[in-house]
Amino acid sequence: AAFLGDLVQTGVNARTAAGDFQFGDKVFPAGSIVINKGDNRKTEDFTAKVRRLVNKHEVGLEVLRTGFSVFGGDLGGGSYSLVGKPRVAILAGEDVDALQFGQTWYYFEQDLGYPVSIFNVEDLGDIAAGDYDVIVMPSGRYDLSGAAETLTDWVRAGGKLIAIENANRSLSGLAGFDLARKDGEEKDDEADDGPDPRLLPHAGAERRFISGFNPGAIVEVEMDETHPLSFGIGGRYSSLKTGSAAYDYLEDGVNAGRVRTNPAISGFVGSKVKKQIEETLVFGVQEMGRGQVVYLVDNPLYRGFWEEGKLLFANAVFQVR
Repeated sequence: AAFLGDLVQTGVNARTAAGDFQFGDKVFPAGSIVINKGDNRKTEDFTAKVRRLVNKHEVGLEVLRTGFSVFGGDLGGGSYSLVGKPRVAILAGEDVDALQFGQTWYYFEQDLGYPVSIFNVEDLGDIAAGDYDVIVMPSGRYDLSGAAETLTDWVRAGGKLIAIENANRSLSGLAGFDLARKDGEEKDDEADDGPDPRLLPHAGAERRFISGFNPGAIVEVEMDETHPLSFGIGGRYSSLKTGSAAYDYLEDGVNAGRVRTNPAISGFVGSKVKKQIEETLVFGVQEMGRGQVVYLVDNPLYRGFWEEGKLLFANAVFQVR
């Protein structure tokens, strides 16, 4: 991901493959970076730039002797999309969790070495009027009542909105956004015909509390291997889930990552939370006009150490389009 970010910053035009492909005896996985000389006829010192970045990032490089593939699409075909150089804005301010903002900023600045601009939430109108391609919403409690239409119009015009963790709460229920909280999430813990929770005995209170508590556990996520979010990850992702928020599958979108029934779990998850998160969305993409909304219900950049999540987030920035 850092190699790709460096390529586009240096002015080298690069493509990524939509699916697996083969040239000669070599098979390459979906998401592989393809650099064509034909795309870089006007790129000064093209070969030297590519060689320098390959050595800097220690990535494998294969030279293709032909443009005709065994399978997966010939070079120049629609199977390889130009990445471009996405201009990224990150939202900050009082509505945004400071630690979560820091994790996102750190990822771009330290892990990717990729430039970003930082705006307060109230400056959404300035972002929409500018030349930004991607807006990242770190986890937080956003008041979008006065900016929802501006944000929706920006996405429909071709922007990409990436919402992380609790930022999705602010989008859920807004006109145009397909994300919805799972039915029953905010209902009382006890059934309607059960005892009044105010009259339950003191004994057992702690046990009743932890049944609806998730202090942080690793949960198995089923990934759609054909979707760009899963490139380099495969069909299974280990997600760090730090809460009980649960969202229904998208009706009009791609449910690229989902928790199925009886997922593998490492760590403690309360019995009610475990039931609540089954068959729910973890990572999804909704097409909106000419743009996309990427829903990341779990934070893939948590505290800067969830390494597999860093690749998934890079896919959200560079591969989803």
